[in-house]
Amino acid sequence: MASKTSALHGTHVSGIIAAIRNNGVGINGVADNVRIMMIRAVPDGDEHDKDIALAIRYAADNGAKVINMSFGKGISPEKKWVDEAVQYAESKGVLLVQAAGNSSKDIDTTTNFPSRCIWIRQELLTGSQ
Repeated sequence: MASKTSALHGTHVSGIIAAIRNNGVGINGVADNVRIMMIRAVPDGDEHDKDIALAIRYAADNGAKVINMSFGKGISPEKKWVDEAVQYAESKGVLLVQAAGNSSKDIDTTTNFPSRCIWIRQELLTGSQ
């Protein structure tokens, strides 16, 4: 069970995404009629590839349309598991949105996993179908 303090980031991000729009209170969320599927895959900032891959597959199998992946790390021992889960979710029409991170690092030159390398579909790279 997550403690109140360890669950703050996910609650904060969910609030930004799903805030009721145009009600004159606080901020407007990013879209109307948002539903949140709460999945805690990163316990206290220690993301494991197995947990991330399983969470992505669970979300895809249970109706997620968009997966917010507001986490990242410098190494990924089992990157293939995450890449396969991302491809699986994409095959079900799920959009995965990856965070750039909060470390002020240049992500064009510093690796931050999950990385984008395998996720770009072949037809986008070559123009072929």
